[in-house]
Amino acid sequence: MTFDEAVRRQSPVQTFFRTTTTDVDIAGIRIPEGGKILMFLGSADRDPERRPDPDRFDLTRDPSGHVGFGMGIHQCVGHHVARLEAECLLTALARRVEHLELAGEPRRHLDNTLRSWAALPVRVRPARRPPGPANRPKNARSPWRTRGGPRRAAGSAVPPGKLERPERDCDLPGRT
Repeated sequence: MTFDEAVRRQSPVQTFFRTTTTDVDIAGIRIPEGGKILMFLGSADRDPERRPDPDRFDLTRDPSGHVGFGMGIHQCVGHHVARLEAECLLTALARRVEHLELAGEPRRHLDNTLRSWAALPVRVRPARRPPGPANRPKNARSPWRTRGGPRRAAGSAVPPGKLERPERDCDLPGRT
């Protein structure tokens, strides 16, 4: 729900156009077949008639029905991937970072369609026990391996002695 509330409040896609397939009346205005309609997703999810205090980030709110990834047949096909990426990122951060804080003034990337950052300076305090060989029991398998080791991926082009990245950094349902 936290992810959905974040997307509802700060929709990554702010606007896009749709073309009418028939004449339509919207709020008493006729839009002819073939007419263009500019959709404002960021505004739709902040409608005070639909959500009380819509500008507040509220983790107790039911965010279902937000249109941050579109809706119906126009829903973003990558929304499941975005959720998975967010879960992986936050899981990795939780394991490795004790504290994050702004280290300067954030600066928005100006774009009429997408919402993103041009600069987001942060200060990171690493976790006291970051994952690594020094903090693992002697019998534990390392998620990092060197080329030529028993866990090297087939066809790897990593030079001898260089570290490869693990396949994943989060626990996914159904994977071992």
